[in-house]
Amino acid sequence: MNNIKYMFLVQIDNVSAETIKEDIINTISGVSVGSLDDHMLTVISPAVNTEQEASAFIESLEKIAINHKDADIKISCSNMDDHLSSSANQKTNVMIVEDQELVRKYLEEVVNEASDLELKYSISNSDLADLYCKNGEVDLILMDVYTDYGANGLEASARIKTSNPEIKIIIVTSMPEFSYLERAKSAGVDSFIYKELNSESILDVVRRTIAGENIYPLSTPEVILGNCSSKDLSYRELEVLREITTGDSNEEIAERMHLSVSTVKTHITNLMQKTGFKSRTELAIKARESGLVIK
Repeated sequence: MNNIKYMFLVQIDNVSAETIKEDIINTISGVSVGSLDDHMLTVISPAVNTEQEASAFIESLEKIAINHKDADIKISCSNMDDHLSSSANQKTNVMIVEDQELVRKYLEEVVNEASDLELKYSISNSDLADLYCKNGEVDLILMDVYTDYGANGLEASARIKTSNPEIKIIIVTSMPEFSYLERAKSAGVDSFIYKELNSESILDVVRRTIAGENIYPLSTPEVILGNCSSKDLSYRELEVLREITTGDSNEEIAERMHLSVSTVKTHITNLMQKTGFKSRTELAIKARESGLVIK
């Protein structure tokens, strides 16, 4: 948000917001488009820095709206300098949910050094996050996936979004588990980042999320597993690989996945051939250690 001077709001009725979002992205280069709800989009462009450029940008958005004759589309513009000035005393209250002490301290420093953020709570167990949200003092949560005592941040996020949909949630994890991105979206998580990002990048995602954007990486990090890359494995193979880490038999895995035993055996054979591991046990251990699959 540091280089963003104007934000454009697009209110939409009688047409899918996703359709308008795709049209904007495909028509205007260099823009970021976020969804506030099913009827409101936020559009920002680093190239718009003056009132004249803002007016021209609105005209570009209006041309896109004209292509949808039956739609009711209203476009407005906000000067972010004015917004930041008027909200200078209205900091965003942040809660950090992270079980690794060093990471938690680092995130605390990032939040404390930001003039527009205020650290309200910092806890290590996501099962307690719901309780801290009940008093209405939390605006945004930086949430790890796996926290103290096995508590799951994705499950906590789904609960919080059900009871407090206005609270913004950003998943912050270092684990490359292949299903996390999809599960986070299903839980209603607003944005998703990996811990390897620096403080400036984290703040950028935080501020853009506060402004209404949904920031997600395009894919999970690549993991080398034996002789192959995680990108060489199919989604179904990854699902079977996750089940292998439980130590259950082929019959138990087949029943749980609603597959035939022969299909499970075929996937396991393919996994062994691709990775080059000599035993099923070695495959399971290495897959679990890599963080690619977590049951």
